[in-house]
Amino acid sequence: MKNIILSIALLFISIASNGQYFRATLDHEVNWLIVKIQANPGGGDITMDMGTFEIFVRYADSEPDFSFGDILVNSTDFPDLNNSSFSSNDNLYGNETGFSNRNFIYSAAPTPPPTSVTYTDGTEYEIFRVEVIGADPTDMVDFEIAANSDFFPTYFSIIDGGVDLTDIGGADYFYGDTGSNPGSTSGTTYFESQSNVALPIELVSFTANRKGRQATQLDWVSSAEINASHYDIQRSSNTEQWTTIGKVEVIGESNAEQAYEFIDAQSSEYVNDDLNVYYRLQMVDLDGSSEYSDTRFVTFEKQAQIAIFPSPAKSGDRVTLNLGGNNYGGHIMIVSAEGRLVKSIPINEGFDQSIEIQLDIDDRFSSGMYRVISRNTQQQIGQFTVIR
Repeated sequence: MKNIILSIALLFISIASNGQYFRATLDHEVNWLIVKIQANPGGGDITMDMGTFEIFVRYADSEPDFSFGDILVNSTDFPDLNNSSFSSNDNLYGNETGFSNRNFIYSAAPTPPPTSVTYTDGTEYEIFRVEVIGADPTDMVDFEIAANSDFFPTYFSIIDGGVDLTDIGGADYFYGDTGSNPGSTSGTTYFESQSNVALPIELVSFTANRKGRQATQLDWVSSAEINASHYDIQRSSNTEQWTTIGKVEVIGESNAEQAYEFIDAQSSEYVNDDLNVYYRLQMVDLDGSSEYSDTRFVTFEKQAQIAIFPSPAKSGDRVTLNLGGNNYGGHIMIVSAEGRLVKSIPINEGFDQSIEIQLDIDDRFSSGMYRVISRNTQQQIGQFTVIR
């Protein structure tokens, strides 16, 4: 969506007495607009109770039809914010020809008292994001925060106890790429968070499917790779904390479809309580900018549970293996760390009750670690150590 203009303004203007302040930036992720703030680098940590926060989202009426959808606030870093306390209104103070605006506002209630939080010097915090519905996400590449509005004389403010924690005197309101054309007749300065370029990669499809009993195969197809660098493959058990587990270089700059695959060989070890594991692609441009794909997930069966004691065990000990109800394929195998099969133990096929197995530590067991493997799944279900 091109030339969307964001104007930030707030009430209750006063000068911060301690010289500390926040500055703002705008970002986007697929079809989300994201507003972030940063504690003044070098000014020290800021401890505050956020009393008021207000933002105007201004956009040209000539834009393709779209609507604002869900608002997601970052209640982890801003515990007083929540979706019910964060309100919005269309064209609250809009009087610019050719432009509309949407007003988002938070103002603390008298009770309970606001929560005091310390924000680390130089650290960036997402404060909220809003979904854009009905527009092609690939058009969402040119946004602006206009540094004035028709109604308010200031640009960006965060109010703590009547003190405005923004750089009113120095006008250091924004960080990121800046420019001099406001994109609106009312502005004098503006902020650009994204340049007006195409996304580096456009995906046709992205799928995740189980491969065997413990692996996941990811497949994706791109329709264009312009100024693209690579794909980072990311995995999560909760869709909040992500780990990069692999990297795939792009085949080459092209407008033709390109197919890729990646196999996560041990994905079943990272499932959550619902036995799901999640994946996404981070599509990275040559200049380091990136976009994320939609999230995919796979589901695994419940893995076998086993308790082993004592461990470590000594020569002459009898080790007890307590197996939870599962199907082990008629046998479990005791394998040394070097891969040597020490013992194969037959068990009842398909039992649904726990079972206890006694294992004598005799001369076949040297010092070291031993794995307990289900023949049915070829997965390790436990381990123990022998010392001599």
